[in-house]
Amino acid sequence: TNLEIYGQIPPHYQFIREFFKDTKEFDINATNIAYFDIEVSSLTKEDRFYGFPEAHIAPIPIVSIAVYSSLHKKILVLGFKDYTPDKALFPDMDIDYIKCHDEEELLEIFFSYLTTPKTRPDILYGWNSNSFDIPYIYNRAKQIGGDKFINKLSPVGNVYAVNAMKRVFGQNQGYLKYNITGIPHLDMMDVYRKFSG
Repeated sequence: TNLEIYGQIPPHYQFIREFFKDTKEFDINATNIAYFDIEVSSLTKEDRFYGFPEAHIAPIPIVSIAVYSSLHKKILVLGFKDYTPDKALFPDMDIDYIKCHDEEELLEIFFSYLTTPKTRPDILYGWNSNSFDIPYIYNRAKQIGGDKFINKLSPVGNVYAVNAMKRVFGQNQGYLKYNITGIPHLDMMDVYRKFSG
């Protein structure tokens, strides 16, 4: 015997269909995706070799931050030394370099970039950024100016940590995930692990 099953569309999808009939199709080209990366020295203040620092301790200053905006087709680089972008290496790219006096100024400019409406990303994207870049920025900002300074990272003034789990070499591993309220953040490494099979 053939059993016919009837049902209905879940209520939340019915609501969307009813009240948002004339919504435009999503255009990925109108989305500002900011790809970012931080650089950290491997030397202490005394010029002693430290190696790769742990993000939850964040013992060494951030020396550079680079951000690429997919919407504006522009790279912003923040650092401490003199630098002139080589147009031959990036002929189709607009590169702005800002020389900062110290780490606090570097973070202030980066936080301003993330929270200013004209440059604020719709999505913040990094490689291994859940495990390194975001926690490192969080912990350096906390050392420099406490919670008030950390919250400047969010357009609505709220950055917080939650306990999370991830699979590493086939085993569950706990870690602190830092959420920036108002800016969705994706870690390309996590996205790759999820969708690569």
